[in-house]
Amino acid sequence: MSDIRVRPIIRTARGWQLGLSKVVWSRPNARDVNITSLPNGSYLIACMYDESDAQRETVTYWEVSATSTKPWERMGTVDEAASGIVKSDIELMSNGNNVVLMYGRAHATDSASYVRSMNYHRYNDGAWKVMGSPSLGGSTGLFRHIKGDVSNGGTLFTLIDAYDYDKTDCTRHKVIVIVGSIHTPPDSWKVFSNHEVYSEGDRSIWSADASVGYDDVPYLVTQELDTLRGNPTSVEQDRHEDLEASLRYRVRLMDPAPNPTQGTCTVPVSVLRTCTINVRLVDAVGRTIETLYAGPVDEGIQAITFDVSAIPAGAYHVVISDHIGLAGSVPLVVMP
Repeated sequence: MSDIRVRPIIRTARGWQLGLSKVVWSRPNARDVNITSLPNGSYLIACMYDESDAQRETVTYWEVSATSTKPWERMGTVDEAASGIVKSDIELMSNGNNVVLMYGRAHATDSASYVRSMNYHRYNDGAWKVMGSPSLGGSTGLFRHIKGDVSNGGTLFTLIDAYDYDKTDCTRHKVIVIVGSIHTPPDSWKVFSNHEVYSEGDRSIWSADASVGYDDVPYLVTQELDTLRGNPTSVEQDRHEDLEASLRYRVRLMDPAPNPTQGTCTVPVSVLRTCTINVRLVDAVGRTIETLYAGPVDEGIQAITFDVSAIPAGAYHVVISDHIGLAGSVPLVVMP
């Protein structure tokens, strides 16, 4: 089961603070959650999920009030399709007055390849309108990452990480950049593909983001992974999927409580996939003071509880490692 929660971050005179958490929806197989704000002060949330019992994949949205105690004000379906359709990624963009949703879709053909398309929707007064699909050139393959932004004037800038491949062989990585306006039809947008400004042709995008500045100048940032075969320092494409998946689903440490502490302390660990972890308490120079836990953990938020009453007062870090290596650390102060 996957909980979709909304939690505001509020700026006060003492700094940033987390507001109350609201569960919007609980559903298995939900993924790729996006959020943006609306002019009325509400939030718009969208995600994809698989309905295995109904054999279809769905893009769902919620309009959530920032003041109401109700989970949501509106809920509905943006699009749904048979389970043979692959919705690979979604991106929700807004400039305050206009909300745009773009998502990639692909379906398998008899020739063992995938035929892909990009879908473009706009949200207004509680309803979605289909705006068409931009022409991206080359229809075979999948979209992996979609990132974009909309400026105050309506300039739309989108970065798409795509693969041209069939079911059995990944053949070519492609980077597509779209520049256009939400006030014009998608077929009038400018499309750039595999330009050296955006990415080198032999590198695969690990993560990315895109933004439009106040002066309508587009910016993008990409974290790239070398996938050149024959390069001893690279990661081959047939191993890239497993490596990326492992890094996307790594464990995360959360803040210990209480902190400072002088007795029992608990550190929550967010686990997205069942794995084996090692949690240690280390001093200021990195020496291991105590191994707090070593072993398997199941999916979910797991609590690592330990006693520091016998440990000298001072500043420490709780460090967590998984099968890949060091995954993170959080500070902990032990009181006398």
